[in-house]
Amino acid sequence: MEIQKNNLNYCFLIIILISCFTKYYAQGSALKLKARKQFISDSIRICEPKKIRIQIGLDNRNSITRRSPIDIKGVYAGILFKEHYRFSLGYYQVDAKTHAIKIIVDNQQITIRELDLYFTTFNFEYFIIHKRYFKLGIPIDLGFGYSKLKIYDETKTNLLHSSSGKFIPYSCGVDLILKPVRWIGIRGEIGYRKSLYQTEKRIDFVGYYYSYGFVIDLREIRKTVRLYYAKKRYKKTINLK
Repeated sequence: MEIQKNNLNYCFLIIILISCFTKYYAQGSALKLKARKQFISDSIRICEPKKIRIQIGLDNRNSITRRSPIDIKGVYAGILFKEHYRFSLGYYQVDAKTHAIKIIVDNQQITIRELDLYFTTFNFEYFIIHKRYFKLGIPIDLGFGYSKLKIYDETKTNLLHSSSGKFIPYSCGVDLILKPVRWIGIRGEIGYRKSLYQTEKRIDFVGYYYSYGFVIDLREIRKTVRLYYAKKRYKKTINLK
């Protein structure tokens, strides 16, 4: 009888241990499942495409021909709507290094011209192609600004002419963006610009231009960082590789 009683106690102990293990395993599985669902939900929320994205950048517009040596530097800020339409406002001026200096011959007299331009633009760009590694867009700019023109003699000691006026710049081009990685890429643009109206006729704004630079996608950087911390947060409870 005593032996049977001991065997019965052993059976109860084994049953209790199995019950505790099963309960612990079930709780662990539930926690893992909950963590996995939470991670998937967070990943979808982080990677979900946004209809509107903020766009901020530096811009440069260099003359292709030296007949119109006006190199423009500027900044723009706006939004990208549905990954295909960019609306922005920009501010531009003549590059301070070149100052649009040009030696010209006026009535058989050598003169030196200095030109300053300051203008703001409304910029619209439609991306015809929007792929993971490749984007192709058509930018159109229309603005309003002021010009200041000074003409000196060849020694630049005597001021022969000084004028200021208004002008309405317009440009259209082709914009190409290559992104070998998600966070950074290179950009190139070529186009044609002209002045629809100007009070000073000698600013030489008309002509072809080119632009180049780097593209840094802050949204992709932020997305990568958030995904990293989300994965690190749940790695203890789910099996992620």
